[in-house]
Amino acid sequence: MQLPDFNFDLVGLSEMSEDLTKAIRLYPDLAEKRLRKSANNFRKDVVAEEKKAIKDDEVRTKNKLTTNQGFTVGRTRGYNESMEIDFSAKSKIFHLVENGHNQVNKTGQTVGWVEGNHVVKKMRDNYSEHVMPFEMQQLMEDITRECGLN
Repeated sequence: MQLPDFNFDLVGLSEMSEDLTKAIRLYPDLAEKRLRKSANNFRKDVVAEEKKAIKDDEVRTKNKLTTNQGFTVGRTRGYNESMEIDFSAKSKIFHLVENGHNQVNKTGQTVGWVEGNHVVKKMRDNYSEHVMPFEMQQLMEDITRECGLN
């Protein structure tokens, strides 16, 4: 038994194909802009939280842990869904402030433990749970609006 042939005439398929092609070509630029914006906002939020956690400590302020200059947002790497951006601290003591460290006296004996403030870890968790899903939704809306698919 042979199935009958069916012919479908899809009206507007070529227009939709053009719109989807435009979306695919537009996506990397919009995604990179949104990722860079998110990284810069991440840096601002980390600095604001560091200011709250550190308060009047001259050494940490001198090491720029409470200014935007103390942190670097790298270049965007990758393509499409595998884009990434590096975030790092310039300060030599950042890892001590973030993770905690042994307090040592002049003779080299450990006299206590200074707890880390874990600001970047908390901010990273906050961004992965709340901010980035919102940013991805905004990106999808931007793409559909730019391509006329809305």
